[in-house]
Amino acid sequence: MPLFQLPPAASSHTRHYVPVNEGKKESRTKIFDAFIHVDRSLRLCWNVEPSDTERTLLSCLCENVVYFGRGEAVAKIRLVDAAGFELNARPLTDVDFLSEDAELVKVLCPLSAGEYQT
Repeated sequence: MPLFQLPPAASSHTRHYVPVNEGKKESRTKIFDAFIHVDRSLRLCWNVEPSDTERTLLSCLCENVVYFGRGEAVAKIRLVDAAGFELNARPLTDVDFLSEDAELVKVLCPLSAGEYQT
């Protein structure tokens, strides 16, 4: 499970009316397109030390990602060392409780093969 450094962000949406054609009948339906605007970099940190080969492969993969989740969500991903990484978010387990001053932020993250099978 990665550790996170989450930047300030704001959620929003746009509304679009799109045509729906049913034979000769045309109507319109409202679509909500939700997104999150992020002020600066999102950082993820895994507590692992990759081999030289793994580091080279991961760097190559990072350089070839051009968007993150949506076509308009331009991404620049790079592999960096974890020095100076400041954790401001942590995974919430089944036995954890949120303090009153904490904010719940849902993030998607990869699972290990064992976690995925479970």
